[in-house]
Amino acid sequence: MVKLCYVTLVIGISIVAASTVLAAEDEAFYIGAGVGPGLSYVKPNTDGTIYSVEDEYSSGYTLYLGADFSERLSFELYYSDLGEAKMAPVGRVDYKDFGVNALYYLYRQAESREGLSAYLKAGVGRMRNSADIPYERSNSAHLMLGLGGEYGVGDGWALRVNMDLYDADARLLTLGVLKRFGSTPPAVAQQAEPAIKPEPTPAPVFAPEPKPVSEPISEPTPTPEPIPEPVVVIDPDSDSDGVLDSVDTCPTTAPAVKVDASGCQLKEVIALDGVTFATSSSKLIGSSGEVLDKVAETLKRYPELRVEVAGYTDNSGSARYNQSLSEQRANSVRDYLIGEGVSKNALTAKGYGEDQPIADNSTPAGRAENRRVELRILVEDE
Repeated sequence: MVKLCYVTLVIGISIVAASTVLAAEDEAFYIGAGVGPGLSYVKPNTDGTIYSVEDEYSSGYTLYLGADFSERLSFELYYSDLGEAKMAPVGRVDYKDFGVNALYYLYRQAESREGLSAYLKAGVGRMRNSADIPYERSNSAHLMLGLGGEYGVGDGWALRVNMDLYDADARLLTLGVLKRFGSTPPAVAQQAEPAIKPEPTPAPVFAPEPKPVSEPISEPTPTPEPIPEPVVVIDPDSDSDGVLDSVDTCPTTAPAVKVDASGCQLKEVIALDGVTFATSSSKLIGSSGEVLDKVAETLKRYPELRVEVAGYTDNSGSARYNQSLSEQRANSVRDYLIGEGVSKNALTAKGYGEDQPIADNSTPAGRAENRRVELRILVEDE
């Protein structure tokens, strides 16, 4: 009766966990597999029998389906084949196990789940055996414990090393790989000021040309009607800054002042709104190209400017990792602008890592403000 209760408990928890994993549309779920060639340890108790264990080491594998419910907590359904124990004088005993467990991450290098992580696990499982010799299993349902580490390599892929303790007579060490799907922690986004808008070119409006008047042979030539002068609609540029009044939001800028596409004076520090990157990567995504195309137009209008592309991150992860990531992203923006025709001699790139925050890193909103890319006007050539 006790054994039946344990089996019912394991099956019930597995069904609930499976339903929760499949229903967690807002969470990231993952699948994975691991193999342990010669790394499975199975040793049945032979006390009071004629048998002894000839070889307790075997090869095994494990399959699992999981869901990440928070940065620290995940749940998994698993199935493990631990191989067999060879018996003397003859025979074998096979080991298979399935169940559900919870993983608690003690360390995670980044919220994006890339880089190094370490975790502990605990759960319940059910052991199943088969053999070509007489045997009896004392307890099918059991407590399952384990520990392991992951290394996320990007795009949801991760490598995993895992040690599972199934019962007093079974454990398995595996090396494997997993793939995450669904939503992930927020990607790194850059905060910025309004980007430069393209200048519209006014088109002159002309009145339609009159049709030629036919001259009858037998009648006097009529007096032709006067041809109207072309009507041209002119959009003035009152402050002579190169931006027409119809789109100039600063129509009284001083002469010779450098302006953006909205007609306002260029600032010494310009944040780039809409320039975003893939998670933990320097790859530009989203509308970044449209924003940088407009920036390139303005910089080509003023080739005498010397500009620094500055990259910043929040304080998630190590300072060394953040410094490297900020440098890669600053160089990515510089390379894009050079590809759009901006002189490479006019641009430098520098990463500042998690230094110089402009908001509180203890809140998600503050960290989002600190993840940014800026243009700094350094000097103008005479």
